[in-house]
Amino acid sequence: KRSREDLSILLIDIDHFKNINNNYGQAMGDKVLVGVAKIVESCLRETDTGARTGGGEFAAILPETPAGGAFWVGERIRSSVAKESFRLKDDAPLVGCTVSVGIASARFDQNMDAGTLYKTADQRLYIAKHTGRNQVSMDEIVEMH
Repeated sequence: KRSREDLSILLIDIDHFKNINNNYGQAMGDKVLVGVAKIVESCLRETDTGARTGGGEFAAILPETPAGGAFWVGERIRSSVAKESFRLKDDAPLVGCTVSVGIASARFDQNMDAGTLYKTADQRLYIAKHTGRNQVSMDEIVEMH
């Protein structure tokens, strides 16, 4: 509100991350986490903040970013992860993964607190996960509930 700019947040979850750990081992899961974290970081601006929030989940805060801009950041993260493959060593199999992304945005003139913004992004992440995964959700149906 102070800068009179919009704010967006992204919640990012590695699809079927538990299966990666179970099928390829925790070391492979760790390699995927590091790789996805690097991709998320490479898609953010210096003014954005990205973090791992737990398990295979990440979040990004995008100051001065309206919903449309946040969508393109989320899509860039999603497509970059989907194109990447990971392996522990040269003779090991390649492992790919995808992510689902939920986005919420607030205009500077809206009276929305951080908890509501987070809850909205979380609901949109849930929609992305339960309607096919490997997608970015800004589903406006959340606004009706």
